[in-house]
Amino acid sequence: MVDPPRPDAHALPGRPHRIVVTTAMLHSLDGPEREAFFAHERAHNEGGHHYVLAAAELAAAELAATATPHCARSARRCPAPPTRPPRPRPATAA
Repeated sequence: MVDPPRPDAHALPGRPHRIVVTTAMLHSLDGPEREAFFAHERAHNEGGHHYVLAAAELAAAELAATATPHCARSARRCPAPPTRPPRPRPATAA
C-alpha cells in the first residue's frame, strides 16, 4: 500500500503478481466494490496484460526508431531525404 492523496492502483507482473493500491483508493470503496476492484486487478495479471502492454511499448519504440524522414526529423534516427538531380528546363523560343 502507498499513501498518495488520490485513488490509484496498478497490477504489477512478476512472481508472485502484485497489486499496488493507494489508501485513498481503499477508503473510497465499500466491501463489495473492494472485492470487485481486487478481482479486476487480479484479472489483469492472470490475463497476461503486462505482456500485451510490453509488446505495444516495444512496437512503439521500434516504430519511432525506424520512422521515415516524413514522420520524424531526427538526425540520429532518420537518413537525409534523397536528393534528385535538377530537371532540365525546356528550351525557350527567342
